Amino acid sequence: MHARTLAGWALALAAAGALGGPSGAEDADEPADEGLAPVQKDGKRIFRSCAGCHCATDPRISEDNDWLRMNRTTACVKAEDATLEARQALETYLKSDRVIRPLLVTEGTELKIKLPVGAVSIPEVSGSAYLRADGDAVARGAPTKLRLHWQAGAKGRTLPVPAGEYRVVSYALYGRAGKDNAERWMMTASNMNGCIDLTVEEGKTVPLDLRSHFVGDAFAEAKDGKAKLLYSQSDPHGNVATLSVNGDVRLPEYRVFDADGRPVHRGVFENT
Repeated sequence: MHARTLAGWALALAAAGALGGPSGAEDADEPADEGLAPVQKDGKRIFRSCAGCHCATDPRISEDNDWLRMNRTTACVKAEDATLEARQALETYLKSDRVIRPLLVTEGTELKIKLPVGAVSIPEVSGSAYLRADGDAVARGAPTKLRLHWQAGAKGRTLPVPAGEYRVVSYALYGRAGKDNAERWMMTASNMNGCIDLTVEEGKTVPLDLRSHFVGDAFAEAKDGKAKLLYSQSDPHGNVATLSVNGDVRLPEYRVFDADGRPVHRGVFENT
């Protein structure tokens, strides 16, 4: 991975009983390739290009299954890795027990660590956020990588976070809609430079400013007698956002009209 973890940090905490509540922690140096099946090695290679913005999926987070399904069609990997076989290799690796996952903090987690601890107030909608600490925080003993996960609930709920400076490099917000709430929607965004920054201070609470809406922007380009329609969507902070339903990416439909207002073409935007 692009950012290596503190060697043995989580293992030492676990041995000292530093974590309480329903969630544990798994964090150590990236394991060697020995013992990995060929498909897992291929998946690990592909994930290295994703690790700047995304953490490994976690079997304790059911919504990650929809995230995996969504990434069977996303266009953020190299062209040679956009095949079905490559995507299956990536999924196989992420589901294995050989992948390094960040420290998971959920509601009810108690951080029993000898570090200053603050709190992050979480949105009312369900979601998760992947945080990376800056060098000074890591030097003081904070975890390099941290993942927050929460369910929908009342305003004002918080999660404990070691004091320090963090970048939220990716996040996902979840909900349900449709008949009998059968449609699982997910809005995701990522930015290796930080979707938002968080400064967590000891004994204080900072808001996790993530909102479940985005802005779409459609425009046309004309060149050499041909027209091209382009579309992008971003979250309130300007990060590229993706919407999926039951793991399938959803993009809006477009319609083209002639000068007299008659429809001449219609379609759905595609990932490119």
